[in-house]
Amino acid sequence: MKRKFLTLFLSLVLAASTLLTGCSSDAEKTLTADAASESGEETEEIEEKAEDEEKAEEEAEKEAKKEAEEATEKKEEAEKEEAEEETIEASRGTITDGMFVNETFGIAFAVTDDMTVFSDEQMLEALGVGSDIMADDGVANAKQIEEALQGTMYDAMIMFSDNSSNVSVSYENMDITSKGIYFDEEQYGQMLINMLGQMSSIQYDVVDENTIELGEKEYYCLKLSADYNGIILEQTYLCRRQDNYMIDIIISSQEGSQIEEEFLDSFVEPDSLSESEE
Repeated sequence: MKRKFLTLFLSLVLAASTLLTGCSSDAEKTLTADAASESGEETEEIEEKAEDEEKAEEEAEKEAKKEAEEATEKKEEAEKEEAEEETIEASRGTITDGMFVNETFGIAFAVTDDMTVFSDEQMLEALGVGSDIMADDGVANAKQIEEALQGTMYDAMIMFSDNSSNVSVSYENMDITSKGIYFDEEQYGQMLINMLGQMSSIQYDVVDENTIELGEKEYYCLKLSADYNGIILEQTYLCRRQDNYMIDIIISSQEGSQIEEEFLDSFVEPDSLSESEE
């Protein structure tokens, strides 16, 4: 909406400038005609001079317009190249030797033997349940949910040892989900709070909002308490923007569980793993 308003505003400025330029040209022509009528002998010469000046003005305007178009084209190409440099293609992580690692997004954490890693089919099934709840609560319609799913890569969903607490890792491509408008982590968190506040089947309360460091990278951290039919769960949303993607790590655990703290302590910088192997 802001971008549309800005485009409209600039169009009005351009239209006003063009209109004023036209008025200025009309005034110059009137003054020239008055001068010619006062000196009858020089009328033809002045008219020819006026025509030559008008032609020169037209040529100058054409040249200025051409230069402006070339400058605009160069600027757009430079902005396009810069945008291409700042965008990345998402890739999924791998689990090797007890570590989940995604080199593209700089994520690495421990996956112990007592954790259960969901298959892609199980992740899709879980996402289907979540989508149904959002649709039933009127938070989003089927088309919005479909677009969100198309613009998000779900990398991993892992169940902890208590067989109820879990973590999910996903990457939202803002080129698709927000049409290239890149929100920062705090803006993203506020939108998330607003969306969750619309849900009727799950009651959310904000417990804390801060930043934490995981694997030498800073994440926006939003801690929530979720009441689902009297069952209280603790949820932590960790967000970090990387170029055109928003990284989302969501941890859900039972109230009072220590699993989350132990899990977060296992985050490391992916490069440190290769260094330790050497």
